[in-house]
Amino acid sequence: MKVIVADKISERGVKLLKEQAGWNVVLTTKDNLNAEIADAEALIVRSFLAGHFKKKKELRRRWHAVLAEMDRIEELLSEA
Repeated sequence: MKVIVADKISERGVKLLKEQAGWNVVLTTKDNLNAEIADAEALIVRSFLAGHFKKKKELRRRWHAVLAEMDRIEELLSEA
């Protein structure tokens, strides 16, 4: 599971995330966030950046596409 950390968090927090089995934790900057978010399954933000996302229609559109794909995958897995 690709987990995007879009804001600075403590080193301890990053370490705890990276210790999770099956998690690919990606620390982003505003320069690479758009590229990384397209195939992310989780997004960790702080309140300031969360407000920023509300203003970014393209990021919202991409995130909704990711959520829709996750729903589709869960449905396929439940059928198996």
